[in-house]
Amino acid sequence: MILAGSAPSQTTTLGSVKDGGLARIFGEVFGSASEKMGSRIEQYAEIYGLPLLTENSTSRASVQTNPHPECFLAVIPYNHKRETLFSEASGPNSTRHILSEVLLSAEEDFEGAVRRIVKDQANLSVCEIQPIARIIRSNPAGIAQDGLVFLAELAPSQDATASTLVGRFASEPDLQLTSLEAEIVERARDVLRQKIYATPEGEVTSARRYGGLLASAIHHRIFKPLMYVLASRQLKRSLAGLVPKGKSMLDVSAGDDSFLLTMCSDRQVDFAIANDIIWGQMESSRRTARKQGLPVLFTSHNILDLPFKVLFDVVLFKNTLHHLRSQSEVIAALQNLKKLGRNIVIVDVERPTYGAPRIVNTYYRRLLNDAGEHFWTRSQFRALISEVFGTSGTKFSEIRTLKGVYMVAVVKQEL
Repeated sequence: MILAGSAPSQTTTLGSVKDGGLARIFGEVFGSASEKMGSRIEQYAEIYGLPLLTENSTSRASVQTNPHPECFLAVIPYNHKRETLFSEASGPNSTRHILSEVLLSAEEDFEGAVRRIVKDQANLSVCEIQPIARIIRSNPAGIAQDGLVFLAELAPSQDATASTLVGRFASEPDLQLTSLEAEIVERARDVLRQKIYATPEGEVTSARRYGGLLASAIHHRIFKPLMYVLASRQLKRSLAGLVPKGKSMLDVSAGDDSFLLTMCSDRQVDFAIANDIIWGQMESSRRTARKQGLPVLFTSHNILDLPFKVLFDVVLFKNTLHHLRSQSEVIAALQNLKKLGRNIVIVDVERPTYGAPRIVNTYYRRLLNDAGEHFWTRSQFRALISEVFGTSGTKFSEIRTLKGVYMVAVVKQEL
């Protein structure tokens, strides 16, 4: 039997995600791999407000001897036409026509596992990933499996409209689905129908073009270290003094910047999310967070369609405003921020019209294929923020660096 819960319609305050206390700490230290993954599944369910789908088996033959439930991921890839992939192969101990895998290691993050599953089983690469449901399978002995269902949007560069190694894309499945599969597919369609904005293909493809060996070497070994000494270090120090304190933080477009990790380390933040539509840009930060044991979850969502259902103490929106391509995108992004944070910090560089700022911008656009081009003046920036958030809880400031003047707005909301 399938029982479907409903996701919360509005943002809620972070609960067990950050308030686990000693039970959470003991679980992190002493828990088995299955227990750690189960705790992470519960965390995802809260952050995203996931509906619960359950499947109950009355068969004694299916009773497992493992004292802890197996944890698994099910993945539904979809292409630019929003057609979903239906597999013609059977996943182990899971759904028949949806890519899936039982997880054995607690060291692998779920987003990385989703990408690996799609690559291994369908030979496809993905960009945006979103959990859409939690599944619990039970038998007479109790819970046998606990897992998450993810939607995975395929990378724009792929021609994924025809058949793949394991199945085919279709708007309507022509396979015989189980009751659980039908419930999953309907949930996936509901989420896709609610998506208004397409993934910014220019951002994703420009990042994939980024570099080449020579450009990568020049940027990471020469330009970036030099700019850190001349500009970025000063910017981060000044910005840290402007960011309000809080126990939970969200960086909606983290990129390859380590600012959020510094905040987590210096301020003992209980929980944070680093998000970016370009998963590969956060690779260094993911390694650092894992090595230092920082409480940071890494996600990959379009900032115009953030699916989080919890309220953060601090939300960061850095160096992204000039990447938005239209009035509707600007308003959508800022309205998303309003729903997610008690304190919102918006940072963007002033329009680079001359001198060093213009040279730096030319470097980013020509060598690194940076796609951002819609810059704002200080007066335009202040007018926009004041119109969207009001003036009573908003403070403006500026940080001058060699790379340009960074405009900062700190918005305090009474939520």
